[in-house]
Amino acid sequence: MDNIVDSMENAYQEFVNATSSFLEATHTSGGEKSEASDAAIQNFSQRYELFKIACDQAEEFVTNMKQSITNKCVVDEATYERTKEEFLVDDVEFEKDDVALDSPIEYPTTMPMTPEFSPDHVTYEDIKVEEDDELDKK
Repeated sequence: MDNIVDSMENAYQEFVNATSSFLEATHTSGGEKSEASDAAIQNFSQRYELFKIACDQAEEFVTNMKQSITNKCVVDEATYERTKEEFLVDDVEFEKDDVALDSPIEYPTTMPMTPEFSPDHVTYEDIKVEEDDELDKK
């Protein structure tokens, strides 16, 4: 890209210089046709064409870059859509198995207690005895 910008800048500078030379030659000849003014107009015409070519190349480069970016966006969007479809298919599969992704998980609010593990039946002495048994094993 830098090459294209540099090329266009150089062509522009040469075009401006050719324009200046043409105006100077025309002024020097008093507006009359001369060899110097003919050479200056020829140089001006060539530099103008070269500048147009440099501008066309820059425009082509910009157009290609825009096309490349557009293609990348289309590919990214297509990939997004395909991925989105896969997730939707997965969602449908989960729903078929009676698992809804957006349904809340329900936890039991109470746990059944058997009498031997009921907190009402545990005493400090029971805990103390268990701790003593574990210390004896070590």
